[in-house]
Amino acid sequence: MNMDFRRKKRNFERRVKYQIVQIRTGGKTVLLKKLVSILLRVAYWCVIIAVFPLFILIVLSVRIISRHYLIRFGYFSADRIGHLAFDIEYYLTYVRKPSSWRGVDLFFLQGNLCNEQLGIMLKRKVFVHNIVRVAYYINKYFPGSHIHSVVPARVLNGSRDLTGKFASSDPNLCFTKSENIRGNRYLESLGMKPGARFVCLVVRDSSYLDEYYVSSQKWNYHSYRDSNLESYRDAAIRLANEGCWVFRMGKSVRERCEFSHNRIIDYANSPDRDDFLDIWLMANCYFSISTSTGLDAVADVFRRPIVFVNFLPLSHFQTWCRTVLVPKTLRWSGGSEPKLTLNEHLRHNYQRSIDYETAGIRIEDLTSLEISDAVMEMYQRIKGLWPETNLSKNRQKMFWDSFSSWEGFPDLHQWIHPEARIGEKYLEASPELLQ
Repeated sequence: MNMDFRRKKRNFERRVKYQIVQIRTGGKTVLLKKLVSILLRVAYWCVIIAVFPLFILIVLSVRIISRHYLIRFGYFSADRIGHLAFDIEYYLTYVRKPSSWRGVDLFFLQGNLCNEQLGIMLKRKVFVHNIVRVAYYINKYFPGSHIHSVVPARVLNGSRDLTGKFASSDPNLCFTKSENIRGNRYLESLGMKPGARFVCLVVRDSSYLDEYYVSSQKWNYHSYRDSNLESYRDAAIRLANEGCWVFRMGKSVRERCEFSHNRIIDYANSPDRDDFLDIWLMANCYFSISTSTGLDAVADVFRRPIVFVNFLPLSHFQTWCRTVLVPKTLRWSGGSEPKLTLNEHLRHNYQRSIDYETAGIRIEDLTSLEISDAVMEMYQRIKGLWPETNLSKNRQKMFWDSFSSWEGFPDLHQWIHPEARIGEKYLEASPELLQ
């Protein structure tokens, strides 16, 4: 409890310091905006307190009529695009009742909405309003609350498709005719011909979280997931030389993409970048390349193939989707610095940079060639040109046999997509991943 209190105290102090810095930098204008924001929050809570007794009656009435008409209250975590996109599709695929069901689910958004287009698409499918928040929390204090609650996949299973329903169903989210026209016009404005293939490249750095979440937490503990954009140059140019367009994605990025090819677009730094195109491009790409950073969940829910490179921890392999995955290389520090075996990867499946350091493990990014090999493997597999041999099939089988013997496997990997695999050339050069 003392550690939890100290953590909350540090976060509170950080928020206060951040607010002070903003006011000092922005002067009276920023101070006025913050005062207005505070007054609006106070007014909001005054309204909530005033209607609180009414909502108690509503929640009680919900229980009375539940035998004939079931009303449930739920929420979506709106502040992180990976969880929001996945959890919407998970609800629509797994949880939503058929049209013949006598009932209704009502939702609110938890946290600031990270993408306006996703919010629009969600509201086409379900009822969403902030006032549902009150009913949701009041409901929790009455017996049988679980019957009248809808919990997001982020809470249920960490936003994972454990039984493979995504692969056996079509996407539930969809674009309107006018939205598709808008997306295609953007492609045409770049000189792309109708039907031209494009790939979305998502390379994680800490810029997005630092910009949008700076007031609440420092994110350097996730730095083990970052990658150097330059190491993706060869893969992007090889795709472009094959006739594919490549869009470097991102809402806030640290580096500019200056790869010298007219079919490689630094969309993340383009004045055309907006929330709509972020979603539309990921949903319509030939495949995406990602370091597992949230935005790739959009490709996942629209059933687009994904190349995961510089992925960690390997234990969290997104095995429910069509993917070629290559993890970052882990080495023991000191001496000859041998690579970690698969079992050691799984035993040291940390999600904080400091934990790898404490365990004496050095994290090594993939080389440009390793990234390019994984990307071209996916490209050739989609086109049906990948030369799969009996030896390569045997290596994949050895990997999955070893992986599935890990004690944590059943909790995270109850269903494996038949097209989920470790990058073949990386696996050939890494026999330790078969141990």
